[in-house]
Amino acid sequence: MKFGLNTIFRDYKKEAVLLAFLVFTSIGCSTNTLGNNQDMMINDSHTSEMSLDWDGVYKGILPCASCPGISTTITLNLDKTFEKVDVYLEEENATFREKGIFVFTKDGDKIVLHHKNGSKSMYAVGENRLIMLDKDGKKSDSPFAEKYELKKELK
Repeated sequence: MKFGLNTIFRDYKKEAVLLAFLVFTSIGCSTNTLGNNQDMMINDSHTSEMSLDWDGVYKGILPCASCPGISTTITLNLDKTFEKVDVYLEEENATFREKGIFVFTKDGDKIVLHHKNGSKSMYAVGENRLIMLDKDGKKSDSPFAEKYELKKELK
């Protein structure tokens, strides 16, 4: 009895064909699965709006030219409304409250507060913090830049 490759292939022809079919099908499915995953990719934008729990209460003392500081509280609600309370420290009758709506910028990393008087203010949204921005949406580059930050009250 001969035990060469031809003999083995002839005796196990069906099994060899089935094995080849399974190997190529597995390779084909793997390639196809990768293609399908690429087609089905979800927009995984890592913006503040999509990635962070931005709703909540933010507090801090902002710089003030005419007083020791402005105690600021901003409450952001899930329905995209806000309440802002500014208390000018060591000043009498210097508490200001306002409510309005806010929107995220197109990049999803900043919010624009729309005040009832028509003015707007902008903040960068970070992990448990808001950073007050200038009218052009830029962070302060002054030596006091870190003082323009409000911290989120954690529940």
